[in-house]
Amino acid sequence: MSISLRLKPTRFDRKRMLLTAFIVTLLLLVSAIYWFTFQNKWLIADYHKQNEMAAEQDTFDDLFLNIQAAESAMRGYAATGNPAFKTNFQTHINSIRTHNNALKEIQNRSRSSVDPQLFSAFNRLIKEKTEFMQRVNSLCELKIPGKRWL
Repeated sequence: MSISLRLKPTRFDRKRMLLTAFIVTLLLLVSAIYWFTFQNKWLIADYHKQNEMAAEQDTFDDLFLNIQAAESAMRGYAATGNPAFKTNFQTHINSIRTHNNALKEIQNRSRSSVDPQLFSAFNRLIKEKTEFMQRVNSLCELKIPGKRWL
């Protein structure tokens, strides 16, 4: 009786090990690409959101600066009667309206930025401020020449 040694194929021979290593490497590569793509989409969305927030903040800042400039012009004109103070008054009023309309558009596009009730109160306040400044302007134009306003 001869004993023959039969070599049984092992479970992990060289070909299977290489194939397994290749598949694991490929899966890691694909998952890394997917993760970076997903992360990139999130970063792009965050970037656009930050740009919108910055644009909204810039519009608010410009609006407040124009309101302050118009109020200062009216106070200066009412106190001194010097028409040089109100030279850019109508430009400031138009700019206030333009910026307020831009804020309305931003609010309509993205409802999450400001509470709607707060924003409607803000719009009423802006409208009342511009109307009041225009009334002051018209009263200053009607004042009696030679008299100073205090």
